[in-house]
Amino acid sequence: MTKKNDYRTQDMKFRYRSAYPMVEFNLVKLLVHNRSKIFSPSLANRGRKEMAIYLQQDLQKKMQGDDSADVWTALKIYNRPITQEQADSIAKNQLPGYIFHFPVFDVPPPPEFCAKASLCIDFSMTVAVIARTTGSFYRAAQPPNYKLNHFLNTSFICNDSRIPEDCFFQESSNTL
Repeated sequence: MTKKNDYRTQDMKFRYRSAYPMVEFNLVKLLVHNRSKIFSPSLANRGRKEMAIYLQQDLQKKMQGDDSADVWTALKIYNRPITQEQADSIAKNQLPGYIFHFPVFDVPPPPEFCAKASLCIDFSMTVAVIARTTGSFYRAAQPPNYKLNHFLNTSFICNDSRIPEDCFFQESSNTL
């Protein structure tokens, strides 16, 4: 019995260790990461979880429950001038093809099983990836979904050699 469990443990170590760093694409966490540039100093000193909740509520209030609101409106509100052409260019030229989503655990596994994901701090790349993510799959050729609700409810974790390391925030984003 012990040998079978040991085998599974070894198999998990092999499956979840990666040659490339893990990166998370999450618009809410990215906006919270840039909170000093977005929010007033009194709000910027809040914790990450509190800021994420505040940000989601603030966006929903500013969109006034408009389900058709798109991410471009939200990015303009927070002074992030990103164009659809930039996101489309990244999907076409830098991240063609597909990427599978790394499994998300309710309880994080021990560090020997997998590395923590770093937050992608490139707004254009984050928009490009999330817009073309459905479930646990990114596909560059997929028609993009720029609806704000999709961005507020989607987090995509992967490891791929096409993602440049200068897009990573080196501290773990799993603290949110």
